[in-house]
Amino acid sequence: MFMTSSHLSKNQGKKQVYYRLKNYSKGIKVIRFLTKHSYPSTHQIGLELGDGIALPQNRVLTIMNHLKENDYCEEYSKVFSDEHSCQHCKKSFHYLLKRESLDFALEENQRRINRGNEFVSKEGHVLDRIITMICDDCFKVQEPLDVEFKIKKRKNDFYKYWSLSNNGLFVALSLLRGKSLEKFILSNQDNTTFQLLKLLLSSQNKNYVDNLISELKHTIYLYPDLGETVKRWNKQMNVILSKSKFDKKRYPELVEYVDEIKQREFRLNMSRGRKGHF
Repeated sequence: MFMTSSHLSKNQGKKQVYYRLKNYSKGIKVIRFLTKHSYPSTHQIGLELGDGIALPQNRVLTIMNHLKENDYCEEYSKVFSDEHSCQHCKKSFHYLLKRESLDFALEENQRRINRGNEFVSKEGHVLDRIITMICDDCFKVQEPLDVEFKIKKRKNDFYKYWSLSNNGLFVALSLLRGKSLEKFILSNQDNTTFQLLKLLLSSQNKNYVDNLISELKHTIYLYPDLGETVKRWNKQMNVILSKSKFDKKRYPELVEYVDEIKQREFRLNMSRGRKGHF
């Protein structure tokens, strides 16, 4: 199921072939672990993979880097401030941010220094204004402030932190069953596709959910990026739902969703009509 784009067929002119990911069973175990745990460290993942005895650091990082390479997971670092607590829980002074965001913040800070900008951070620090941080306790996104945060130094790479990427969410969706699947869908309602999946499950339309999972399983054998499959399924569902009728008393949220689809379609048609007129 899990392939790696780093091992492409040498015949670049032919159809690309994705070979099975090394440590295949370990990769699946990591993804399942990430569906149940928020931002675990490399060390925690190593303990899980080693059944309580941490695997060697290099071996764990090899697995995580393969997953990251295929956009199944995202790497996070940690920053902290002794003065600024979480805007939501008011308890934590530690925050997570994507490694790419940290790198961008450091590069942006250097550009500001080069331009002589007065709004710069000290070495080993970053400004919240140019990064998106997540509380390490309640896992809620912080509103940007002009506050300086210190980058938490790592003695080794065991203190990287990980989560499923958007693509990884759909990989995990193809692995889960029953109550685990339902719980996973309910716990990821920030994702619009997962919002629709919830509506379908609650309105006794699980067959459409099963259709998506079937398509995901087929796609992942051919290519690790599931984005196009998800987009195609969403479009198909919008057409199907817009032509269906649901009991408003029993399924008010689904009816509201269908009404929004019809309104978007109406606005799109009106916009196209105006362009054609002029």
